[in-house]
Amino acid sequence: MIVNCRCSNCGARRSLPKWPRLYLLLPRCRLCGKRRYRVDRYRMSLEKNRALRCFCTAYWFAHRRGSGWCEHGKKTEEEHAAREMKFYSQQEAMRAR
Repeated sequence: MIVNCRCSNCGARRSLPKWPRLYLLLPRCRLCGKRRYRVDRYRMSLEKNRALRCFCTAYWFAHRRGSGWCEHGKKTEEEHAAREMKFYSQQEAMRAR
């Protein structure tokens, strides 16, 4: 498991192959040369939540799985069709103005 860390002195990012407390001698920071690291909890939570990201064709960007128009959502085909009809009718109403 890769552990995302930051240098405690300068804040530089570093990915270590194991937890910092398991090292007898930590590797040196590439920027300041110190051997003190802390675990970057924010980056670790991003790694954990990557399983929730979806890249289906409903959106052109990465999005949360099952949200809105996502193909992996719990909505039925009829609900999607009704939502599309409402969207296109709103678009036509805006063009008519």
